Amino acid sequence: MLPGNAETKSCVNRSSCILQLSAVTKINDLAFYERGALTTVTLPEGLKEIGSQAFGYCSDLTEIVLPESLESIGQEAFAFCSAIESVTVPASVAYIGESVFYNCPALEGIWVDQENENYSSDESGVLFNKDKT
Repeated sequence: MLPGNAETKSCVNRSSCILQLSAVTKINDLAFYERGALTTVTLPEGLKEIGSQAFGYCSDLTEIVLPESLESIGQEAFAFCSAIESVTVPASVAYIGESVFYNCPALEGIWVDQENENYSSDESGVLFNKDKT
């Protein structure tokens, strides 16, 4: 688990952030909230959960790389990330909270791995449950 904001200081005032902590299994709620300078984030394998609003209001964030180990994305995790362009949801994700990509006007599509048992996307990058309902 990545508790609070103390452990995220290495990502403050940087445009790129790569978390290389193999023991990280969760990013807490609000962990990177309003870190406007972030443009690219690569999350580590072994990460299972992204908390609510963990990256909310990261207005310059254009790219987030989600690991294959990820299982849960909390409510509004990327809300108001106005520059994010696309997201690929790994096969392992079983839960996506409400309004995860709320008010992300640059978002061109959410692409879901075809092996995902819970979610899917169409050719336009629209996110659906597996049954597309």
